[in-house]
Amino acid sequence: MHIPAGRSWPDWDTLADEDIFSLFRTGWREHSADAHRAKAKKWARDVKRERGLHGFASCSFRPTGVYSEAELEQRLKNLPQMGDILRAKGFLFGGDGQWEFQYVNGLYQIEARPGATAEPAVCFIGRDLGKEALEAAFA
Repeated sequence: MHIPAGRSWPDWDTLADEDIFSLFRTGWREHSADAHRAKAKKWARDVKRERGLHGFASCSFRPTGVYSEAELEQRLKNLPQMGDILRAKGFLFGGDGQWEFQYVNGLYQIEARPGATAEPAVCFIGRDLGKEALEAAFA
């Protein structure tokens, strides 16, 4: 079932059994409408996670690099070249702890977290994300 970006998702619980069966006549062996409904819900969650609603997508990963404040700031200034990034957040290794950054529509804030030892992570939300470029910039 193809649902174009920007269209609302169906409420799987309100579909009739025959609607569910018609969606999943692809060789699966289950004969229960509840089993098909569960597969439909999982499929919808997977598609939303991959493509996102309204064309938005996200990517996240765990960087291993150590950054100065100036290096992190330069990477944040370069984010517009890596996609239409609307929101980003991250925790990265710094000299004596970690940096925490917030990014919204080109505006960013960097805060030092001295002594922090949590595992670094970054997340980006937007459209047309350059996942490989983001991973390279925040490796």
